[in-house]
Amino acid sequence: MKRLLLPLLLTALAAPNLALANEALAKSNGCFTCHAVDKKKMGPAYQELAKKYKGDAGAEAKITAFLSKGGKKIKIGSKEQDHKVVKGGDADASTLAKWILSL
Repeated sequence: MKRLLLPLLLTALAAPNLALANEALAKSNGCFTCHAVDKKKMGPAYQELAKKYKGDAGAEAKITAFLSKGGKKIKIGSKEQDHKVVKGGDADASTLAKWILSL
């Protein structure tokens, strides 16, 4: 029984730190310039994205691809540009996708 409790306890203690680390990753990539967790800015709120993709088995892969390769053109002021790509490639994009979907 003790063997089962230790990993559970360690996971529970690490969870808040992982959430903060993933938020820090989003901040370091400039994501909060256009997005917020709970309200629309220039881009949709991350909670809205999580709601939109809830139940979609391919959501993580879709968001990861979008974040690592770019995609849709976005309008900023009078200029159109590609959505910003995360600096850490697929690994960071996947981490951010999981974080967004967890909100």
